[in-house]
Amino acid sequence: MQENLYKPSGVFGYGRGGDSGYTSDDFLPAWVGENKKRTINSMIYNDETIGGVLFAIRTLFRTVDWRVEPAMSDKEKKYSAWLDNALFTEMGSGYIEKSWTDFVQNVLTCVEWGWSYFDAVLKKLNDGSIGIDQFMLIAQDSLMRWEMEPNNSGRVLGLHQLVPSAGTFYIPLDRALHFVVAPNRGNPEGMSCLRTSYRPFFYKRKLVEIESILAERGTGFPVIYVPASLKTDSLKVDDKGMPTEDARNAAALCKSYEDLAKNIRMNSQSGAVIYADFVKNIGKDGEVTNTNNRAVELKLTSPGQTNAVDVDRAIKRHDSGMARALLADFLFFGSQGTGGNKSLGEDRSQLFMRAISGWLTMIKATVNTQIVSRLWELNNFPPQMKPMLEPGDVTKESIAALAADVASLANAGVIGGPDVELDNEIRTSMGLPKRKDGLSDDDLPALPTDAPQ
Repeated sequence: MQENLYKPSGVFGYGRGGDSGYTSDDFLPAWVGENKKRTINSMIYNDETIGGVLFAIRTLFRTVDWRVEPAMSDKEKKYSAWLDNALFTEMGSGYIEKSWTDFVQNVLTCVEWGWSYFDAVLKKLNDGSIGIDQFMLIAQDSLMRWEMEPNNSGRVLGLHQLVPSAGTFYIPLDRALHFVVAPNRGNPEGMSCLRTSYRPFFYKRKLVEIESILAERGTGFPVIYVPASLKTDSLKVDDKGMPTEDARNAAALCKSYEDLAKNIRMNSQSGAVIYADFVKNIGKDGEVTNTNNRAVELKLTSPGQTNAVDVDRAIKRHDSGMARALLADFLFFGSQGTGGNKSLGEDRSQLFMRAISGWLTMIKATVNTQIVSRLWELNNFPPQMKPMLEPGDVTKESIAALAADVASLANAGVIGGPDVELDNEIRTSMGLPKRKDGLSDDDLPALPTDAPQ
C-alpha cells in the first residue's frame, strides 16, 4: 500500500497511439499528424494578421533583459557570475542561432506550435568547468515520433527526428530542453496558441478565395443563354443507339459553352467570341423579322441584394477574431473605420503584456529546472549556491509616472536613505546609473568647524 504512494495510479489522458509515440489529441483532422504541421505552417507564413502578431511578440521579447539572481548563500556572487558568463558570454562561437538572444527567439516557436525542443550541447569552459555550447532547436515539423515509457503512461523519454536530406536522429530528454507553452493533459506537444485562431483563419481563407474569384469574374455570376434545342440535339441517337453526327457536333458545342462559363476571368486575356444570330420572329402573314435577342447570349448576373454578403467586412471580422484569440485585438482599434477607445485599448494591451510576462515565467522556470540544475550537478557545485535566471520587464514605465512614484516614496522616507539596493533598482528602471555604496565616516568631507586651522 505504501509503495503505491510513490507511483502514479493513473496515466496522462491525452490522445495517442499507445506507446507508438504518435499523438492524436484533436477532433479536427487538420490538427492531427502531418496535417497539423501543414496547418500551422500555413497559418504562420500565409496570414498577415497572425504573422503580424507573432512579429510583435518576438520584437517585445527582444527588449527583455535577462539577469542572474545570486543565491542567498552566495555572498561573493561567485556562482551567479559563473552562470552569467556561461549563458550570456561563453555560449556559442559566433555561428548563427547560438547566442542567448537567438535561443529565446527560437523558444518562442512554442507559441505557434505549442512546444519547442532543444538539444543542449555542452562544452568545456576555459576554467575547466562544463558550460553550454548551444541550444539547437529541433524543428517541430521534423518530429517523427516521441519515445514513450513502455507502460503506456504517456510520459516522454525523448524525441525521434526525421530530416529527409540527413536521416533520423534521437535526442533523449536527459540532454534536451523541452518547453510547453500551454500544458494540455500531459501532451508533450502542449496546445498551440494558434489553435483557437484556426476557425476564423479557415473561414477567412475561404472568403479571400471567393473575393478573388469575384474580382476575376467582374463580381458577377457568368450565365450563357443557348437554345434549348441544342441540348436536345446532342442526345439524338441512330438506330443502333449511337450518337448521330449532328448529336456529336451539338454535344461539342454545348461543352464549349460550358467551358466558357467556367473559365471566364478578368485578366489580360479576358474576352469571348460568340457567333450567334438574332432570334427570328415569324408574323401571322409569314413575314420574318429579327428580334433584339440573340440565339446565344453571355451575361454576368449579380446576386440579389437581399442575399449579398459584404466579403470585405466578413474578412475583417475574422481578422479581428484571430487577433482576439491571441489577445492582440487592440492592434485593430481604429483601423476598421470605427473609433478606438483609448482606455479599452490600454487595458487590452496590458492584458497582452501580461500574457507575454507569463511566457517569460515559463521560459525562466524551464531553464532553471532543466538546465541550471543540470549544470550544477555536472560541475558538482554546492546546491545552496545555485542562482536563478530572471527576466526583466517587458516594458518600462514612463519616466514621468516613475518620477511621480519616486517623489511620493522619497517624501514618505522609503527611498533616499541607506538602502542602496532599493535605490539602484529604481535607478535601473529609469535608465540611470547605479548609485555607489554609501560613504563611510572616514570618506566624508570635514565639517567647517572641524577644518584644520
